Amino acid sequence: MKNFVPKKIYIEPDGDKGDYAEAILAKFPDVERVYVTDYRKESIDDFKSIDDSISIGKEILLMRKFKGAFLKKCPGSKGLLCCNYYVINAHTNCPFDCTYCSLQNYLNTQAMVIFSNIDDMLSEISDELKKYPNRIFRIGTGELADSLAIDSITNLSSILIDFFSKVDNAVLELKTKSDSIDLLEGLNHNGKTVISFSVNPQKFIDAEERGVATLEERLAAAKKVESWGYRLAFHFDPVVMFDGFENEYKNVIKLIYSYVKPDSIDWISVGGFRYSKEIKDAIKERFPKSTILSGEFWMSDDQKMRYLYKERSEMYKMIRDEIRKYHPKAPLYMCMESSQMWREVFGYLPYIEENAHQLFDFR
Repeated sequence: MKNFVPKKIYIEPDGDKGDYAEAILAKFPDVERVYVTDYRKESIDDFKSIDDSISIGKEILLMRKFKGAFLKKCPGSKGLLCCNYYVINAHTNCPFDCTYCSLQNYLNTQAMVIFSNIDDMLSEISDELKKYPNRIFRIGTGELADSLAIDSITNLSSILIDFFSKVDNAVLELKTKSDSIDLLEGLNHNGKTVISFSVNPQKFIDAEERGVATLEERLAAAKKVESWGYRLAFHFDPVVMFDGFENEYKNVIKLIYSYVKPDSIDWISVGGFRYSKEIKDAIKERFPKSTILSGEFWMSDDQKMRYLYKERSEMYKMIRDEIRKYHPKAPLYMCMESSQMWREVFGYLPYIEENAHQLFDFR
């Protein structure tokens, strides 16, 4: 997998200030730099003759100071169980180009954005954690960006790993579709960082995930970080139904446990493919050959299309049963599903929403 190299760098006011930003910019001395007040207004010429603005934006780096809240609770959806996950907005967008990616219509800036004021971010996280000393937080960077895809540029992982190694009431999750783990070796993580990998059958990866590491490259990376003492997690999300998908996912599960030990895995999530109208339009426009929209879907209460309930529950049960063959006490959970589905698949509700962190209270 190739490291990300921008074709152009835009810098908004204070976007180049501080050791963190200077170290990033020093890696690209020959890349054109454009100083602007407002990237969205002043980068318009880059997109005038480009049909696919999302693709061209993935080749542009934007350095800016972030003025909002760095730490936010994952919003979830109304009527669905939430695992009380917290998100760090350390950078946004992703160099990968997956057909189903929700960032296609979520972000209002197409470029790869890195925020320069990282000290403000760490201070904000520290202040929030101190407010709730008796609560265990699970915090990740993989919601608006892949956690490790541009780590060769930012080296953000080592900064965050060092920070969380000294925190008593939080666990850091770095979630990725890459195998960019070299900078993790030798770090004093103190067992407080979980490296998680999104997984799918290679057939699906080849068709729907562009620029990512292969399944076996991700699992080889998982084996390495396991040997460095990191805890692991895996995310089957999105799970997609296609001809023969059952055997394909069974093979993925078998492969996972051929690479890593069950006792190294702190959680495994499963989430069925779902999409909004806007994502459907983006898929049809940008990826006309994709077959990911095939199948029977229905509109759920959160205005997202999902597989039919019965088919979805059978899909989850199949994955549950297969994982438990290798890992009888596997810490499984479902992402973006209802209480009814939880009872259908697991026979119980693992938590009440306000105490959802208890599902992951393994420290």
